[in-house]
Amino acid sequence: MKKTIKAMLMIAVSLFLWACEDDPPDDPAMRHYKTNSIFVLDNDVYVTGWYHPTGTSDQVSCYWVNGKLVDTYFENDAMKIAAAYGNTKKFSFNGTWKYSVSGSDLYKLNNDKCFKNNREIEVNFDGHEFSEIRYFLYTALFVDGDDVYIAGNVYGTYPDGEKDKLSFVWKNGESEYSGHDSYYSFFVNGADVHGVNMHGIYHNNVLVDGTYNTGTTYGSIYVDNGNVYVLGYTGSTMIGDKEKRDYCLWINNEPTELQSEPDEVITSVFVNNGDIYLSSSYPNGGCYEYHEGSMIYYTMPCYYKNGERIDLN
Repeated sequence: MKKTIKAMLMIAVSLFLWACEDDPPDDPAMRHYKTNSIFVLDNDVYVTGWYHPTGTSDQVSCYWVNGKLVDTYFENDAMKIAAAYGNTKKFSFNGTWKYSVSGSDLYKLNNDKCFKNNREIEVNFDGHEFSEIRYFLYTALFVDGDDVYIAGNVYGTYPDGEKDKLSFVWKNGESEYSGHDSYYSFFVNGADVHGVNMHGIYHNNVLVDGTYNTGTTYGSIYVDNGNVYVLGYTGSTMIGDKEKRDYCLWINNEPTELQSEPDEVITSVFVNNGDIYLSSSYPNGGCYEYHEGSMIYYTMPCYYKNGERIDLN
């Protein structure tokens, strides 16, 4: 009996000491990374994203410049970086919010607010037939000089009590009813507005022929020298426990299949002087259990330049 009690005490002490051990040390090679966006200033390549430190589900914002990891949220350095290029560059990036820098101004957009240098930009809701607006949801931001474009959905109630949503694009606070699901990403090029929502590509609020497909998911759009680049995927298949997405890049609505790994996530497209950049991350082998039954897999952040993959760590 005494031996049994002693053995039980030893097991209890061992379990206590095990539970009190420190978390494993953070190892940059053993993290889960996710990229959000990519852009190029002169010849410098910036990628924004985040990671889970080793052994945790915490989310730490970061960014990379020319492959070097900077362990801080990009918003903290955005204006300093803009100033380093003489405040002559316009660039956008994604993080917890959506951001755009134009000259010396920083714009940021969350679900229901848009700010210019921390001052909220007001929008109107003209053109809707709702008797009551319940809430609204912004989905995309684009800044062209001093013009600020916001895409989003307005959720309201009609006089007969029916509830619905309407989608708008606001230019400098003035609304234009779009008549389709709100843009996830859009780009203004002169008088032309190019946008994508989940299943369609639009030009000046008109669906581009042949682009609507419920099996296709569009995610990012960019316009360079009059050419329209759209990133998305046309479907996916399961390979074991991993999802293999069939990524595609449409250039002026002509599709080109992209090579990718199972569970790879390609997030954004950017074009600079004819060179095509894509931000991404892919499985790097290994995983850890951060909660009973919940696994986090190690991934490698990367970007592509004209089809060549460049790892970031």
